[in-house]
Amino acid sequence: MFAYIFGERSELAFKIDHNVFDSLAEMQDSWNVSDLRSFNPFIRETQDHIANNLAGILAIYEIHMYDLVGDWIKLDSRRISHEALERKSVAAKGFVDAISGYYEQLEAIAVK
Repeated sequence: MFAYIFGERSELAFKIDHNVFDSLAEMQDSWNVSDLRSFNPFIRETQDHIANNLAGILAIYEIHMYDLVGDWIKLDSRRISHEALERKSVAAKGFVDAISGYYEQLEAIAVK
């Protein structure tokens, strides 16, 4: 899903598949009761870090600043400046990098 956010540097998250936000919102709303949430405290904590970072991505993109165009959400540049979007993109990259690190931790556990 993050390829939509960072796929093309020139786009800088100007286009995001609208299903990404639906998926993030669904995960955020149901994570604490999800069957996928581990009983192992270390794994659960790592999963929770991933869920929190996903919620962070959802929070920084203000959907009302975008217009739905087909399957894409496209920035309306009259509502938000390029500089503001750049800041949001940098913040989103931080969340994605954190998620990647936590995912690698889970992969390492699975391989053991």
